[in-house]
Amino acid sequence: MKTDLMAFPIQIKNVGLSPARIDSVAFRYRLLDNLADLAGDPEYPDAVPFNGWVLAPQDSIGYVAPLAQGDSIPAAELNQHVLDKTKVLFAYGSIKYRDIFNRNRETRISYAYEYFWLSAALRPSRRIKQAGPAKYNEST
Repeated sequence: MKTDLMAFPIQIKNVGLSPARIDSVAFRYRLLDNLADLAGDPEYPDAVPFNGWVLAPQDSIGYVAPLAQGDSIPAAELNQHVLDKTKVLFAYGSIKYRDIFNRNRETRISYAYEYFWLSAALRPSRRIKQAGPAKYNEST
């Protein structure tokens, strides 16, 4: 049984009011000691072309993002780091697209995964929250 966590599924959603043509997507996940370890500018992996895939308003498409090179560790160990808050599992990416007027746009987003305990729960729940420096979370 393979235990290395190599990639994560994500959903790309058009939250706008008009269709968008997705040109490319560049996403990755990293295991960090602290969010303060992030460089000033995001280092994205090579973009994956989507060739103008039309995404209707409120529609979404799935994508699988790789874990950054060198961050592959057994899933149980990764979960324990996140649970103990000794490391941060951080996702970030860039979506390049064209709007209904054929203008080039880019949305950069980033999230941190965390565990939290519900008072009555026997095990922790997981959630993601927007995190990271401003350059990781901006739109044009």
